[in-house]
Amino acid sequence: IDAAIICFNQVFELDPKNTENLNNRAGLQLLQKRLPETIADCNRILKIDPQYPSAYLNRGRAHQEKKNHAKAILDFGRTIEITPNDPRPFLYRGNSFMENKRYQKAFADYSQAILIDPRNFESYRNRGFVHLKMNRFRNAISDCSRAIEIHPNLESAYLVRGIAHRSLQEHDKASLDFKNHLKLHPESSQRNQIEAYLKTQGQ
Repeated sequence: IDAAIICFNQVFELDPKNTENLNNRAGLQLLQKRLPETIADCNRILKIDPQYPSAYLNRGRAHQEKKNHAKAILDFGRTIEITPNDPRPFLYRGNSFMENKRYQKAFADYSQAILIDPRNFESYRNRGFVHLKMNRFRNAISDCSRAIEIHPNLESAYLVRGIAHRSLQEHDKASLDFKNHLKLHPESSQRNQIEAYLKTQGQ
């Protein structure tokens, strides 16, 4: 990645208004969590082309990483205005709404992402988590089951579905989901709590 950024820097020196180059550099800097640099490159792009959707998307993700969800929501909304058939800004904006506990808005965005891309497993899982927060446990199970059907190794979907089963006193199903979660994610932050629960179930 560092070598690629060096190449992009060289292109920038020769052609500072090359939006494709700036966008590629912003994307790599985002991967490296170089958030101020990402935002700066996106701002450069938008000064040249105010309708460049990836610049809003990447800037929104950088704001999201900085926990500035209000700015992230605005940038994802702008992306949606320009490219309404892209599921990613709906997913990302839903995540910011969820972080702000605006669950109905998060639900709407995840649902739209799924409508655009019915195999968007992240949106199914995250919508399942919204259902869980709203005590709609059957719906949480349904969405997480769909996420697992698409992506069988999605450990977080097993965790959310397990919590929903436990909330419904379906302890055998909950135990199985928790075991699958730990199998796929041995370093889970929930490991101690899960193991304590499994002991109560004689597991």
